[in-house]
Amino acid sequence: MEHFSDNLNNSVVYLGRTVADYAVWDEMAWFSQGKYPDFPKKGMSRDSFQALGIDIVGIINDSGEILYQDDYSNPVGEHYPFRSWFLTYIQNSWPVKRQNEGGAELSSVIFSKENLSGVLVSHPILYHTTNETGNGYVVMGRYFKQPFLDELSIILDYPVFLVNETEAASHFSPKDTYGEISDVAVYVVNETSINSILRVHDPVSNDFLYFCITYPRNLYKEGMSTLISFLALILGIIAVFSVLSFFGLRFYYRYAEESARIAEEKSSSYQMIISEIEDGYFRTDQDGILETVSPSTVSMLGYNNPEDVIGKPLSDFYQNPDERSILRKELFMHKHLKNQPLVLKRIDGSLVYVTAHAHLTYDKDGTVNGIEGIAHDNTDVLKAKKTAHEGESFYRLIFESANIGLFESNAKGDILLVNPVFATMFGYRGPEQMKQEGVSLPDTLGLDLNQYERLKGELKTRGSVKNMEVPLLKKDGTPVWLNMNIVVIKDFSDKAVVIIGTAIDITEKKTIESSLIESQEKFKSLFYFSPVAIFVYDTDGKVLDSNSAAISLFGTSKKSIPESDPFFFLRYFTDEEKESLNTGALVKTEILMDFDQLRGKYDIPSDRSGIVYLDLMVTPIPGSDYHTRWFLTQITDITGRKKSEIARIIATERLKEAEVIARLGHWELDLKKNVMFWSDEVYFIFEKEPVDYTPTFESFREMVHPEDRRIFSETFHHHLFDNAIFDIIFRINVRDSRIKYVRGVSRIQWDEKGNPIRSLGIIHDITTTRLNELALRESELKYRQVFSNVSLGLILFEFTDDGEPGRIIDLNPKAQDMIQKTMLDMLITQNNIKTILPIGNSLAGYIRKHTSGDADICTFKSGIIRRDGEILPVQVTLDIYHLDKKVVGLAIIEDITMKNQYENERIKLIQQIERNLAELAILNDGIRNPLTVIMLLVDELEKEISEPVIVQIKIINELIHQLDQRWMESDIILRFLQKHHNIQFEE
Repeated sequence: MEHFSDNLNNSVVYLGRTVADYAVWDEMAWFSQGKYPDFPKKGMSRDSFQALGIDIVGIINDSGEILYQDDYSNPVGEHYPFRSWFLTYIQNSWPVKRQNEGGAELSSVIFSKENLSGVLVSHPILYHTTNETGNGYVVMGRYFKQPFLDELSIILDYPVFLVNETEAASHFSPKDTYGEISDVAVYVVNETSINSILRVHDPVSNDFLYFCITYPRNLYKEGMSTLISFLALILGIIAVFSVLSFFGLRFYYRYAEESARIAEEKSSSYQMIISEIEDGYFRTDQDGILETVSPSTVSMLGYNNPEDVIGKPLSDFYQNPDERSILRKELFMHKHLKNQPLVLKRIDGSLVYVTAHAHLTYDKDGTVNGIEGIAHDNTDVLKAKKTAHEGESFYRLIFESANIGLFESNAKGDILLVNPVFATMFGYRGPEQMKQEGVSLPDTLGLDLNQYERLKGELKTRGSVKNMEVPLLKKDGTPVWLNMNIVVIKDFSDKAVVIIGTAIDITEKKTIESSLIESQEKFKSLFYFSPVAIFVYDTDGKVLDSNSAAISLFGTSKKSIPESDPFFFLRYFTDEEKESLNTGALVKTEILMDFDQLRGKYDIPSDRSGIVYLDLMVTPIPGSDYHTRWFLTQITDITGRKKSEIARIIATERLKEAEVIARLGHWELDLKKNVMFWSDEVYFIFEKEPVDYTPTFESFREMVHPEDRRIFSETFHHHLFDNAIFDIIFRINVRDSRIKYVRGVSRIQWDEKGNPIRSLGIIHDITTTRLNELALRESELKYRQVFSNVSLGLILFEFTDDGEPGRIIDLNPKAQDMIQKTMLDMLITQNNIKTILPIGNSLAGYIRKHTSGDADICTFKSGIIRRDGEILPVQVTLDIYHLDKKVVGLAIIEDITMKNQYENERIKLIQQIERNLAELAILNDGIRNPLTVIMLLVDELEKEISEPVIVQIKIINELIHQLDQRWMESDIILRFLQKHHNIQFEE
């Protein structure tokens, strides 16, 4: 279970790293910087997450609102929403609650809810969406599915699986012997297997999750057999101890009486030994009063008779009487004293140094009745040791305090003795460490074997070696150089026994020598291969040395400039510079040499021609007497640099001119020194004079319009500390209360620690452009009002690449009423103009015919297909606009329903007039013909017919004449309407 627990913790840590990394990766970086406002809709890198085995991905703000959710185990159509219980789990309890309580950067939990379990890890983020800015969390998780459990079992011999609470909870007791709740339970399943269960608590749902591993029972049997073997061994030891105790008691009682008899027999010999022993013997009572002393004790204290000592307290002979209580306490505590050093006083006051051995004596009842012991006189030995120690201390002091390394080794080179300086030379803490680690000159300290063999040969033939410089290695492997003096000590057979030597650390000297040699080589390389032409003159003007660059520039012949014109450089110096050179000061200047002119007078091997810019530097070099002995002359061809400087000056002037034309200037802000630089055009834009105004960031910000100042400051703050983009349009206040519109862009430079050090930016005066945009916006608003309120239907559409009418772009409310569809309906459904305004091949050809060439307007009648399927008759005026990349059309649609009705009524009226005229003509003929006959008869019978009849006939004739006149007038009106009003009809 311990290995599984480690795997589980490592898996949580790995998931935490993934969350922490993804919080600043790719799409998440866009989302947190506000560059990806529709991020939650487009989704994350699902393929990447699923490849990593991640099942749950979410983004939550600090209020618990879900901004993004993916649960790859819960597909619903094309989406992967969280389960309802999981939403509640996330929003109400985690990670917000745990984040506030823990305060850690990462927060993790192992959850168990609704028969699902897994691992969740969150990481805080700062997000910027279109509508808001705030804090939130990235949440990722994995379910404990079989692939995940297999990963957790990767180094285990047996698989891990989940068990339900009903099966596992009964194996856990509420508290163990120590009052603690155990998270691991083990129980026997059957004769062949044992289960081990790990219980993990979910602090949010308050449920438990149970992991189980099944082990074969042979492990349990092996453990029990081992335990039984240990118990049997312990019982065997107890039995053996009991038997030995029994036989020991028998032995004691059998020989106790025999021992007493032997003791009595030897008592007399014991007294004889005491009297003859060289060490002092003494015996006291329980109060420390001397009862018995040996002759050697009496002599040791400077007395002649034992009676002079017996009866006196033992403490009277202590040099320090206070030691009595200390020694008595030690004796009664430990029952005896061994090798106890004491200082006693003789009768003449001199001191005697003894080593005492003492023990308590008891009566037959076991009560302490005295002290018995012996004392060995060490006075003579201590004096001899003191003398030897003083001599040894003197030489030891020299050995320890010497400022050079001292060492002693055997013939094989193994170190036997060293002083602290020698140990320090090789990086050891002290001599003891070198001795303990068995340091060897050829092996540990890296003495070259060939050099070691030569050293042994020298010692064998000469017996010593002086001032030998050898490279060795310190303990950490770094090299050290030593100057060594070595002497060999031989035995009677002339065989080397001990090697003694001294060592001085010359590493610094060797390093300096090596650096000096390296510097000399570098100087030679720099001198001879330097691109700078170098000459060395003596004070007489003789060239002592020159490098390859000097030779290639001026040559080495007798007619070269350096050889034939000593100190040629003086002609380029002013009197003041010559005086400085005479005083030993370095002189540097820039000169011009016309190589075309010089080539006629001197030998010049180089192919240079025309004017050459040279940097001339002459350095007087003093000798040991501090007077100038040489002149080091260095000449550098700076023609390219000078040309670049001239080009840069020209480019700078052109940049200034370009900034003036573009009304664009640049600025630089030193964030450490708070110093700001403006180009000339920035001063012009802000209407400031460089001589009167010194820009700072604070004064720059104060010139920003008050309504734009807050957003300007916040944007620059995020640009400075969050590495956000600074590209903003804002207003500035200039003279006479005028306002300008400018665009500011900046980028930040960082030091090696990631701190901002410099801001580089531009200011672009866009006042004219901005005002034009505002005017255009106002014009567009007016157009939109006209477009929306006009009484005619307007449809804006685009043509396809083939010239066919295509997608509808916009339509006004009147057009929406005509087709009975809103613009949203058009966007949802197919919105090709042909779906509402049928345009057949003949009509399309008519449109192409009337829109080709210079003619962009055509008019035709058609019908609009409405939502209810009816056809609305309309008259269409089509206006074509040719833009850069596409062609759009504006269809002006007029409802001609009423007009058609009116026209039909007029046509009907005209038809009625035609019919009336026809009937009048017929009637006229019908009347005129009989009347003509009557008139002829009247003329013949005029005399016979009475006057009244003739009068009536004339009246009828006049009516017929008037009828003819009205018919002709009606015919003229009809022809006029047909000609001028295009009124036609079919009979």
